[in-house]
Amino acid sequence: MIKSLLMKLVYITKKILLVVALSFLLIVVMRLLGLSVMWGNLPPHQGDGIFEDRSMPLFWPFGVHAYNVRMPEFDMGDPTNATYVVSNLPPTSNLNPLQIRGKLEVFLGFYKDNWTSILGQKKTIQDFKGNFSISVMDSNENCVLQIEGTMSNCKVMETRIDQQEFPFNQGRLLYPADQKVIFFTPKKGELYRLHIHYTPDPRLKGLKGFIFLYRSRF
Repeated sequence: MIKSLLMKLVYITKKILLVVALSFLLIVVMRLLGLSVMWGNLPPHQGDGIFEDRSMPLFWPFGVHAYNVRMPEFDMGDPTNATYVVSNLPPTSNLNPLQIRGKLEVFLGFYKDNWTSILGQKKTIQDFKGNFSISVMDSNENCVLQIEGTMSNCKVMETRIDQQEFPFNQGRLLYPADQKVIFFTPKKGELYRLHIHYTPDPRLKGLKGFIFLYRSRF
């Protein structure tokens, strides 16, 4: 009888160890694939700008985390010097394997509908002059990112903005074609200052621009 109980105990122990091992293996695989457990929404940052959680559930309770922060708007027909402060940006690790992990991209953006209403559909950003620089400084005044570009040498990426609203606002995000690094890795609890210096093309008067921090899920 004792032998039988011991055999049952060994059997149950093996089952428990197997479940623990499989659970650990699942967590490791998720980490490698860039997935994370979604127990709730991403906490918003603190400071300037509007935070938007772009996370997408896959199968409960797992999902892919993503977000963006849109800074205050300015008129792209006027010269602009502005500084914004952000802190406690959500972590950017374990998001999606299709993009470099841990990177928060920085763009100069505007709304597609705003462009069309002012400039029509035939012109492109490459038809305009003007230049811009965006710097990101940490709390120790270290420059963690510097972006410099001209309108005529920018590439354009489109994405949805303000996804809580319907119909969605389609945004166009600009980045210099000859600059490979347009991202930084925010540290937990760190404070960052974003500064933009913008020299306009007056023909862009009425077009509302903004700095756009973007952690895509793809």
